[in-house]
Amino acid sequence: MKSGWRKEERPKLNIEIKLLDRVFEIIGYTFTILMWVLAFCVIFSNVEKIPSHFSFSGRPDSYGSKYTILILPVIHTLVFVLLTIINRYPHIFNYPQKITNENGMQQYTLATRAIRFLKTSLSLMFLLLTYLAYSSAAFDIKISAIWIFPFIIIMIEIPMLFYIWKAMKK
Repeated sequence: MKSGWRKEERPKLNIEIKLLDRVFEIIGYTFTILMWVLAFCVIFSNVEKIPSHFSFSGRPDSYGSKYTILILPVIHTLVFVLLTIINRYPHIFNYPQKITNENGMQQYTLATRAIRFLKTSLSLMFLLLTYLAYSSAAFDIKISAIWIFPFIIIMIEIPMLFYIWKAMKK
């Protein structure tokens, strides 16, 4: 008797990339490039310290050198590239229903679009965090950190909840 997981045979389909998918990709890449440009602007500016942590009152409570601004673009770029690579193989994703030749194209399209939206959301989130760290250091702007954590959770959860809703509906 065999134990363990049985590999499900799923169709490997070529997914048509539609206009909305291209828009998500372009926006995600644009936000990522803007984040890197902003990070290099910080490095070549007069700013010597960058906030690396904020209290809930919005005041920085920990600082690093201006080169710590590169942490956010590096982490984001690694995640962005990883999600881009993974998105090429939708047949390996987990799905809420069995994938067949009949529903494969629809399910794969929904899943890859959700990943593209997630990439775009993460790009916006990391760009905003980079900008907030810079503006806090350069302009001594007080940041209300109360909205940052709910914003991050919402930006990550929206694409996944939307995908699950659409995938279960089909």
